[in-house]
Amino acid sequence: GQTVASLTWNGSTLDQQVSTHVPEAITAERILSDVQLAWWPADVIRGALPAGYALEEAEGRRTLSHDGAPVATIT
Repeated sequence: GQTVASLTWNGSTLDQQVSTHVPEAITAERILSDVQLAWWPADVIRGALPAGYALEEAEGRRTLSHDGAPVATIT
């Protein structure tokens, strides 16, 4: 029942609020980027990646890499 983080977009800025009960490393933006990596269509993600980044998919797994080195894996 507790909110860990929330994001508010007003059309020009993105504001975040994070519970004081979570470590500083956890941000609303980080949570959103993890959700996007896990659930957004892979082709959409690939189309938005900067040069040097790649997204690979295998059954039940996505790996984001930069210059061939894994950056994040979602299983």
